[in-house]
Amino acid sequence: MKRTPWFPADINPVRAGVYRVQKAALGEGWAHWNGKTWSHGYYRAELTAEAAITLERRHNAGAHPVLSWRGLTEETK
Repeated sequence: MKRTPWFPADINPVRAGVYRVQKAALGEGWAHWNGKTWSHGYYRAELTAEAAITLERRHNAGAHPVLSWRGLTEETK
């Protein structure tokens, strides 16, 4: 699955959804953007974009802010 380039944290996604993120101290994982805040995120190596979509979404600023994010170039099915 093709992904967009990495975007810095000061540029927010246009659409709500699950994105690949990089967070300080946690590394790379998945987080949900609700249009205002990021979820805590999920950092298991085997987790796919499709699986990340179904996980619980708890949104707040969190102790580990998103440093950068990237999306998919096509919708998941």
